[in-house]
Amino acid sequence: METATIDPEVKASDEPEAEDETNILVVSDRCDQCGAQAYVGVLLGNGDLMFCSHHFNKYKTGITAAAVKIIDERWKLFNQRRNVE
Repeated sequence: METATIDPEVKASDEPEAEDETNILVVSDRCDQCGAQAYVGVLLGNGDLMFCSHHFNKYKTGITAAAVKIIDERWKLFNQRRNVE
């Protein structure tokens, strides 16, 4: 399984470069569980799923076991918080 950062303690300094393939989720991507903005994309053998940070953390064990690739962009949450303060 190929993964981007899946550490729940992601820091703003972990932001990938603009050309990095992990910077592909957009504001219109929505969590399949609750409809919030998706920050984690999960590619499975038969499709894909999108998760907000909360639902990714909740189902992380099962997700990582079934995933072919995980695109984790939760670092964006830290940048948003830093820009508000």
